[in-house]
Amino acid sequence: MTALLTVDDLFLIHENALGYFGVPQPLTYGAYGVLGLIYLTVAWRQILQLEPLLFVTAVVLLGSSVTIDSLFHSDHVLRIVFEDGTKFVGITAWAAFFVTASWKLLAEEQKNPRPVG
Repeated sequence: MTALLTVDDLFLIHENALGYFGVPQPLTYGAYGVLGLIYLTVAWRQILQLEPLLFVTAVVLLGSSVTIDSLFHSDHVLRIVFEDGTKFVGITAWAAFFVTASWKLLAEEQKNPRPVG
Protein backbone atom coordinates (compact mmCIF):
# COMPACT_ATOMS: atom_id res chain seq x y z
CA MET A 1 0.00 0.00 0.00
CA THR A 2 2.78 2.41 0.94
CA ALA A 3 4.74 1.62 -2.23
CA LEU A 4 1.63 2.04 -4.38
CA LEU A 5 0.80 5.44 -2.87
CA THR A 6 4.42 6.54 -3.15
CA VAL A 7 4.69 5.64 -6.84
CA ASP A 8 1.30 7.23 -7.52
CA ASP A 9 2.26 10.49 -5.85
CA LEU A 10 5.75 10.55 -7.35
CA PHE A 11 4.59 10.05 -10.93
CA LEU A 12 1.17 11.75 -10.55
CA ILE A 13 -0.50 8.58 -11.80
CA HIS A 14 -3.93 9.44 -10.36
CA GLU A 15 -3.81 12.91 -11.92
CA ASN A 16 -2.17 12.40 -15.29
CA ALA A 17 -1.58 8.83 -16.38
CA LEU A 18 -4.94 7.36 -15.40
CA GLY A 19 -6.74 10.51 -16.58
CA TYR A 20 -5.15 10.02 -19.99
CA PHE A 21 -6.92 6.64 -20.15
CA GLY A 22 -10.21 8.17 -19.03
CA VAL A 23 -10.08 6.95 -15.40
CA PRO A 24 -11.54 9.72 -13.21
CA GLN A 25 -9.75 10.71 -9.99
CA PRO A 26 -12.73 9.81 -7.76
CA LEU A 27 -12.56 6.24 -9.07
CA THR A 28 -8.86 6.08 -8.25
CA TYR A 29 -9.47 7.51 -4.77
CA GLY A 30 -12.26 4.97 -4.29
CA ALA A 31 -9.95 2.12 -5.28
CA TYR A 32 -7.35 3.35 -2.79
CA GLY A 33 -10.07 3.55 -0.16
CA VAL A 34 -11.06 -0.06 -0.81
CA LEU A 35 -7.40 -1.15 -0.57
CA GLY A 36 -7.14 0.79 2.69
CA LEU A 37 -10.22 -0.97 4.08
CA ILE A 38 -8.78 -4.34 3.07
CA TYR A 39 -5.57 -3.42 4.89
CA LEU A 40 -7.55 -2.40 7.99
CA THR A 41 -9.53 -5.63 7.87
CA VAL A 42 -6.34 -7.66 7.88
CA ALA A 43 -4.20 -5.57 10.27
CA TRP A 44 -6.57 -3.82 12.70
CA ARG A 45 -5.48 -5.88 15.72
CA GLN A 46 -1.80 -5.12 15.14
CA ILE A 47 -2.55 -1.42 14.57
CA LEU A 48 -4.47 -1.22 17.87
CA GLN A 49 -1.67 -3.04 19.73
CA LEU A 50 1.16 -0.98 18.31
CA GLU A 51 0.57 2.73 17.61
CA PRO A 52 -3.09 3.47 16.92
CA LEU A 53 -2.81 7.23 17.51
CA LEU A 54 -0.02 7.59 14.93
CA PHE A 55 -1.95 5.48 12.44
CA VAL A 56 -5.17 7.48 12.87
CA THR A 57 -3.23 10.75 12.67
CA ALA A 58 -1.63 9.64 9.39
CA VAL A 59 -4.94 8.53 7.88
CA VAL A 60 -6.73 11.74 8.91
CA LEU A 61 -3.98 13.97 7.53
CA LEU A 62 -3.64 12.05 4.27
CA GLY A 63 -7.42 12.03 3.93
CA SER A 64 -7.46 15.78 4.54
CA SER A 65 -4.92 16.26 1.77
CA VAL A 66 -7.08 14.25 -0.65
CA THR A 67 -10.18 16.18 0.44
CA ILE A 68 -8.48 19.54 -0.10
CA ASP A 69 -7.25 18.37 -3.51
CA SER A 70 -10.73 17.17 -4.48
CA LEU A 71 -12.74 20.16 -3.26
CA PHE A 72 -10.51 23.10 -4.11
CA HIS A 73 -9.14 23.34 -7.63
CA SER A 74 -7.16 26.55 -7.46
CA ASP A 75 -3.49 27.40 -7.66
CA HIS A 76 -3.79 29.77 -4.71
CA VAL A 77 -0.76 29.49 -2.45
CA LEU A 78 -2.85 28.76 0.68
CA ARG A 79 -4.54 25.77 -0.94
CA ILE A 80 -1.19 24.41 -2.03
CA VAL A 81 0.33 24.97 1.42
CA PHE A 82 -2.60 23.26 3.18
CA GLU A 83 -2.77 20.35 0.75
CA ASP A 84 0.96 19.71 0.62
CA GLY A 85 1.40 20.47 4.32
CA THR A 86 -1.21 17.95 5.43
CA LYS A 87 0.22 15.44 2.95
CA PHE A 88 3.77 15.94 4.25
CA VAL A 89 2.79 15.63 7.92
CA GLY A 90 0.55 12.65 7.04
CA ILE A 91 3.43 10.92 5.26
CA THR A 92 5.65 11.64 8.25
CA ALA A 93 3.07 10.15 10.64
CA TRP A 94 2.60 7.14 8.32
CA ALA A 95 6.36 6.51 8.26
CA ALA A 96 6.60 7.07 12.02
CA PHE A 97 3.85 4.50 12.57
CA PHE A 98 5.64 1.82 10.58
CA VAL A 99 9.09 2.61 12.02
CA THR A 100 7.75 2.59 15.59
CA ALA A 101 5.66 -0.53 15.01
CA SER A 102 8.63 -2.33 13.47
CA TRP A 103 10.85 -1.27 16.35
CA LYS A 104 8.36 -2.60 18.91
CA LEU A 105 7.89 -5.89 17.06
CA LEU A 106 11.64 -6.41 16.73
CA ALA A 107 12.18 -5.62 20.43
CA GLU A 108 9.42 -8.08 21.35
CA GLU A 109 10.96 -10.76 19.12
CA GLN A 110 14.34 -10.26 20.80
CA LYS A 111 12.77 -10.76 24.23
CA ASN A 112 10.76 -13.82 23.17
CA PRO A 113 12.36 -15.44 20.13
CA ARG A 114 10.25 -18.03 18.36
CA PRO A 115 11.79 -21.47 17.91
CA VAL A 116 12.98 -22.22 14.40
CA GLY A 117 11.50 -25.24 12.67
